[in-house]
Amino acid sequence: MLINCDMGEYHDSATALREQRIMPLIDIANIACGGHIGDELSMQTTVELCLAHEVLISAHPSFEDRDSFGRKPQPIDSIQLHALLDHQCTALYEACVRLSAKCTYIKAHGALYHLVNDDPEASIAFITWLDQNQLELLPICRLHSHLERTLVRNNIPHLKEIFADRGYDRHGRLIQRGEPGAVLETKAIARHVNDLLSDLGNMADTICIHSDHDDSIETARSIRHILRDD
Repeated sequence: MLINCDMGEYHDSATALREQRIMPLIDIANIACGGHIGDELSMQTTVELCLAHEVLISAHPSFEDRDSFGRKPQPIDSIQLHALLDHQCTALYEACVRLSAKCTYIKAHGALYHLVNDDPEASIAFITWLDQNQLELLPICRLHSHLERTLVRNNIPHLKEIFADRGYDRHGRLIQRGEPGAVLETKAIARHVNDLLSDLGNMADTICIHSDHDDSIETARSIRHILRDD
């Protein structure tokens, strides 16, 4: 199983260093494309790190909402969604071209992730964009999501993911940030991951960790150890 991690989200030297230390421990980097965070320099720097550590690159578009870090739901129609994806994913694609790198995957961030995974109309708009653009990106979707079912029906290759450091509700959806149990404490993650692998491991292709907390390096090492010994 591949480890994917949201990257290019640093805002100071300490968080930049943390991402540098996480990169050798993961398989796919979901690189922020300037929506919730990120700019041309951060994209270039993160792509360079991916190349140095042979990590696959994924676009990580989001609502253009830096104040809420892309986590606040917003109304958006299919035309607006396509324009957002065009703008952000093209920015990362151009950074990759300059460095002779390839962007392979796409995974939405925050509120946009929940929207395209759970809303039927947004799911259709998202896969329509995938079909029409020239970037040839493979989507990463939440296991058992509406988006997964839509991708399967349309015979679109994709990766199904589970989350190492996030809690699930009884419907199999991620608990919204800010709610109890949404973000797991480090000491609870290993047991959570073992439970996920036991219940869902044969159905998932990748497991997600987040780089935006102090214990993310320890989390990455722990998950890598569990997966390599499984």
